[in-house]
Amino acid sequence: MTAQTGPLDVDAILAENAGARAGLMAAIEAVLSDQRVASGVLDRWSLKDVMVHIAAWQEAPATVFGILGAGEELDPDFDTDEFNAEVVAEHADDGWDEVMAWLSRARDGYEQTAQEAVQRLSAEQTAAGGVVEGVLRSNGAAHDRERTAQILEWRKEQGL
Repeated sequence: MTAQTGPLDVDAILAENAGARAGLMAAIEAVLSDQRVASGVLDRWSLKDVMVHIAAWQEAPATVFGILGAGEELDPDFDTDEFNAEVVAEHADDGWDEVMAWLSRARDGYEQTAQEAVQRLSAEQTAAGGVVEGVLRSNGAAHDRERTAQILEWRKEQGL
């Protein structure tokens, strides 16, 4: 993204995230416990796997901003598919409540990370349209909305 003039409006991003998260929670709330672990929501992933995936990516901004704050470069060869597979496998035995608690903690951490990034990182990085905004948007509301649409489509296909 090309940096634009002006500071990043973190409060607006967090408000957008809150709306997207409410939509996600509404999409999953009526799904029964046995349906939460059935594969097929997103390819072979269950609803629980999707929630694991979202929680893991909610934690990503802290890692990314730590790298940027240290003056290091992001790994251009980072394999998102490999990361996704690893994190879903790592949490395969977690229960629904455990995953949902992690998702909540990850969102809280995301919000704290967003606020801290504006204070710790450079003006160029935190300018509207800059790298911080891109990371926050791609791991926040945009991600929740993308997965919500997939969950709603799955629910429709399943007659849920």
